[in-house]
Amino acid sequence: MQLFILSTRCSFLFNGDLSRNIAITNGDSRYIYVYMNEDLRYNASRYVLSNAREGTRSEQVRVLIPDMLSSNTVNIAYHANNPGTPMSLEKDTGRYKLFTSDVGSFVTLAFKDKSYTENIIYNKLLSDKPETNLGYVYENAVTQMLIAKDNNLFYYTLNNDTSNHLYKIDFILSSGNKINPVEVKSGNSHSLQIRRKLYMKKISDIEWDRENLVKKYAPYSFPYINLGVELDVTDLYHFSKQNGFSFYCAMMHTAVQAALEIKNFRYRIIEKQPMYCEKLDPVFTHIEKGRENFMLIHGDYCDDIREFCRETALKMRQAEVSDDHPIKISSEDSAEILYVTCIPWVKYTHFVRTIENPNKDFIPRLSWGKYETDANGRILMPFSVQVHHALMDGYHVGKYLQRVQEIINSIR
Repeated sequence: MQLFILSTRCSFLFNGDLSRNIAITNGDSRYIYVYMNEDLRYNASRYVLSNAREGTRSEQVRVLIPDMLSSNTVNIAYHANNPGTPMSLEKDTGRYKLFTSDVGSFVTLAFKDKSYTENIIYNKLLSDKPETNLGYVYENAVTQMLIAKDNNLFYYTLNNDTSNHLYKIDFILSSGNKINPVEVKSGNSHSLQIRRKLYMKKISDIEWDRENLVKKYAPYSFPYINLGVELDVTDLYHFSKQNGFSFYCAMMHTAVQAALEIKNFRYRIIEKQPMYCEKLDPVFTHIEKGRENFMLIHGDYCDDIREFCRETALKMRQAEVSDDHPIKISSEDSAEILYVTCIPWVKYTHFVRTIENPNKDFIPRLSWGKYETDANGRILMPFSVQVHHALMDGYHVGKYLQRVQEIINSIR
């Protein structure tokens, strides 16, 4: 009861503060504030001012936005016309989403037409399903958390090939030279389609020259090539130790870098459609010291090996203190990845990786084992590659392995 009353009073106070601008703004700020919950509920691609008050024009109220932000009653996310870094250069000041700065007030606004006299609303939100989709409530809550971490908020919309409906990425955050999409959903979502739009492109019939090979190898029970070689990792080993990096992380960066340079390693088949990955990230195994079971971690590849090693080591430490230790990432949901593992206890010639569904899993698997120093002082290490034969042949794997060794030899 106290929670409901407090939140309701906060909502009235915010509404009242905005109403004091009536003499100057004809009350537009108050209508903008009150309508925010409806705007989010219908998942519009931007805040529609005319829906807040009939006849309102964007130029009439654009001057209000800075004042509303400075009053700490609202938060804002601008549309990024072309996501990149810095995104502030791509900010569309005429397209934005507004959120309340207080989730309790937002919920009160969302349910202001309900005749609740107690905090039944909040009980339902916490333990049951109210008569609405919770997605827009969660989106408002996530906004607060992101703002609290000093993020400037942007969102992005993408065209849908099959309808006039737009895909919307709720938030796009920049971190260094990386772009991180954030999807907030309470139920079924289109996050898979959105990710494919961001990170994949279709390969046209003219460009695609492996259709016959797909038809041949896709139905096989084990349609994979597995090649193993011995790499000379002397330069990479010394580089990583001199810079205080994990050799595992440095080798992982090298393996992904080489894969990005061989186009066949970017190929995937998604719902029978050949696709080209615009990016590739490693999903790698990690075992915490003192434990025996592994966890899977989704890394973020970047060109700078030093930055990658630092960020990947941080992900490992964060995973170790997390209660969630995943051991499976669906290849159907995350295709723009490479599976990476290391068996540092064994020197081997080949390592055959497990496959859940050969007809759908087209993701390359990269593995390496125990390194040893030979009589000439070289540090040698077994390295194996497992790929789907429908997407590449021994020739492409050979080019990949050659490129891995070249990158190692040129590391400085």
